Amino acid sequence: MPWTWPRTSSTAGDLAACPDDPAVRAGHAGGEDRRSDVAKSKPAEHDLPFSTWSLTKLADFLVAEGVVDDISHEGLRILLREEGVSFQRLKTWKTSRDPDYAAKKARVEHLYAIADGEVIPEEGEPEVVFCIDEFGPLNLMPHPGRQWAERGGKHKDPDRDPI
Repeated sequence: MPWTWPRTSSTAGDLAACPDDPAVRAGHAGGEDRRSDVAKSKPAEHDLPFSTWSLTKLADFLVAEGVVDDISHEGLRILLREEGVSFQRLKTWKTSRDPDYAAKKARVEHLYAIADGEVIPEEGEPEVVFCIDEFGPLNLMPHPGRQWAERGGKHKDPDRDPI
């Protein structure tokens, strides 16, 4: 699948030119969840051949998917910051190579929900859940990386001045 998208041109009414203008944002309302969800996802989940989003690639993808009509990468940066999403450095990047990882993770999270009483077990599901660690030895080697993620802790305040 080719991943080239037509480049959009910046105009005076571009979102980056006047990010606080409600008339400009009106065309972009309702896509907040989708924007931040795509930013926090991996490009590979969308069958794209790169490992992390740049603002330009993310803006182009959001336009191509119809999430927004037109947006500059600076306008996208401002909106993501307001939504509490920032580009963060990681000391170690760990991912599973198991092709069934997503299904297994969903099953474990469902079992945790049953154990916590958040979900009523359906027929054939356990009413009691035991957790046993089967994880073997792991040699952690630092694999630095970067990704878009929600800001956590004391830095989650969107009104905070940038560093």
